[in-house]
Amino acid sequence: MTQIRSNRPHFFQLTYDEFAAFGHQHQLNPAALAEIFKNYYKHGLTEPRWHKVAKPARRLMEQKLSFFLPAPARVHQAGDSTVKFLFSLEDGQCIEAVLIPFQKKYSLCLSSQVGCAMGCDFCHTGTQGFSRHLTTGEMVGQYVRAKQWLMEHRPKDARILNVVFMGQGEPLHNFDEVKRAVEILLTHRGASLAEYKITVSTCGYMPGLARWKKEMPNVNIALSLHAPDDIRRTQLIPVNKVYPLSSILNELDTIPMGPKRYITFEYLLIANFNDSESDATTVGHLLKRRPAILNIIPFNPYPGAKYQRPSDAQTTRFASLVSNFGFPVTVRAPKGADIFAACGQLKSQLYSAGN
Repeated sequence: MTQIRSNRPHFFQLTYDEFAAFGHQHQLNPAALAEIFKNYYKHGLTEPRWHKVAKPARRLMEQKLSFFLPAPARVHQAGDSTVKFLFSLEDGQCIEAVLIPFQKKYSLCLSSQVGCAMGCDFCHTGTQGFSRHLTTGEMVGQYVRAKQWLMEHRPKDARILNVVFMGQGEPLHNFDEVKRAVEILLTHRGASLAEYKITVSTCGYMPGLARWKKEMPNVNIALSLHAPDDIRRTQLIPVNKVYPLSSILNELDTIPMGPKRYITFEYLLIANFNDSESDATTVGHLLKRRPAILNIIPFNPYPGAKYQRPSDAQTTRFASLVSNFGFPVTVRAPKGADIFAACGQLKSQLYSAGN
């Protein structure tokens, strides 16, 4: 059943400065406002310490602002402690987000759209089609809900240290809302994440990429490379036909990189498609003079997928050959594959009651 979205401003859509300006306009206690902001973002409280807020002020905020958060319709836990959330939004649409564990801490993979318009051939989300962009509040809300879930279910390791915009959707296709979400997650009064702890991924959507260096905070950028030539890259990523690899790389080369900052190039390794020795050599030459990290991702099959996962030996061989070119190379260990939470597997769906 489709629900009606609130026409009130969303609290989770506001930067701290905007929330403080709202409080000033309505003569609210600045200390109480700071406490509310901190309780949601830093502590993951489902009910902020409202007793510190005068009842008239609380009523005013509840009348003027919406505090709606994406609702966890389903939560799936994998054997490796990965957690996949199916979140229901205010209009009844559904999206997915994933908590990825490492050393009793977590990376959170956020979605930026309901579905995706890019139609990438390897990606399960791409088979869903595109419904709409997410608002800033819906993206930030995924973070808050994941934090709340950890506080309740895994309080001893409830630390989200990294946020990656690599879930459903092309983040740079939703540039303005993603940018605002990044700014909210960076603020020291909120989640207080460091710039190098946030990564925004793109398949090479040039209209957004062209805005990056002037508008996006100094967070990390990751490019879905996946093939070293335009013919195969276009097969995997159709938008490459409009924005070819050379133009994408030229644009990336103009983004200032500070000390010890790199661009992550994601490379989906597919058996008998882009995993040959000559492919490894071509990738090496392509990236060797760039501030690059190559992240090799062995393909994670899903039902109906046309591609296959390479063998462990082939993955190791490919990584070893590229490493000879002098830049860092990593191989991403599959996380959450048993609950279809691994890279490229996210595809939300509505569940009927009782399923």
